[in-house]
Amino acid sequence: MARGTVLSGSCTKTTLGNTLRVALYWKLLLEDLGYTTNWLYSDEREGAKYDCYIHVAGDDFLMFARRSVCERIKTHYL
Repeated sequence: MARGTVLSGSCTKTTLGNTLRVALYWKLLLEDLGYTTNWLYSDEREGAKYDCYIHVAGDDFLMFARRSVCERIKTHYL
């Protein structure tokens, strides 16, 4: 589940929009490669396991993934 955002300026025109845009770009990119992400899904506490864990605040992005996932992203998209 998406939780919170960092608010600065207009929360609906800047940071919140950037958070949604960046998170959805990465979610689509990763799912296009067949990976699952934690964003907008149930908590891992409920037993779910994911290939990538993404965290976004504004246009800042942090992803935890195995090296093989990162190499595949670089090979496919760069």
